[in-house]
Amino acid sequence: MTLEFSHTVAVTSVTNVTEKNLQQISPIISAYVLSIIGYVNGFVLTTFVGVLGVFTNTANICVYLKMGLSETTNISFFSLSISDLLVSLSAVLVQLTYNPPVSVMTLPSGAPVSEIGMAACFIMFPSMGCSAWITAVLSVERCLCISTPLKVKEIFTPKRTVFLVLAMVIYQSVLIVLLYSYPGPPYDVPNSARRSRYITSSFTVLTCICVFVVLISTVLLVVSLKQNLEWLTRQRNNPTKTLAAGKKQKRQGVWQPYVLFSFCVSRQMLR
Repeated sequence: MTLEFSHTVAVTSVTNVTEKNLQQISPIISAYVLSIIGYVNGFVLTTFVGVLGVFTNTANICVYLKMGLSETTNISFFSLSISDLLVSLSAVLVQLTYNPPVSVMTLPSGAPVSEIGMAACFIMFPSMGCSAWITAVLSVERCLCISTPLKVKEIFTPKRTVFLVLAMVIYQSVLIVLLYSYPGPPYDVPNSARRSRYITSSFTVLTCICVFVVLISTVLLVVSLKQNLEWLTRQRNNPTKTLAAGKKQKRQGVWQPYVLFSFCVSRQMLR
């Protein structure tokens, strides 16, 4: 009994001291100024950047359609422009419906207008995941263009590029369908654990993986460029050796077709 009483007194004393210390802490800025900063940052700047992204990505889509989609780079940039366009549109819609005075309005059905912004989030985050994936594909392709320039066209073909883009679109679409059709128990809670895992798999994990892929590809690209520059410098500093190698290749280029032609003629004569 004595131990319980002393424990209660100790907890009460600690609580009183903590509340007293918290009351002594004065905020750096007021809540009103903080709300203004959040409004300017979250609504004005984000909406401006989103509207700018809508126009620029629309222009990019028109340009790449006019250029044609026969090259893998054009396919990747065209897909990236579509993903970024969806991100910009959904970001503008989220900011317009999440901030007053629009957020306090209601739809004819009685639901708040902010529900539209919540639905737009399920477009924005998968589109951001697709953009990160396409950026990683472009980084790997640019790295291979420098490290293995003769084989990059065999590795990255237009069909394989389209397959990579469509694979990510299907992956994100499946997660969105599961998000609504199979959220997992408890079904009456909007943010269930399974639903959170879907969103994490759609955006967070995928983005982290793509960031590491872009980082590694960039490092390998820089290393390959440095090696190529060193090779060019050595060749420039030893012009005699380079000229001799060129003459040797020229001689080989002269007699090799002759040998091949003689072999073909002799074979025909033997027949």
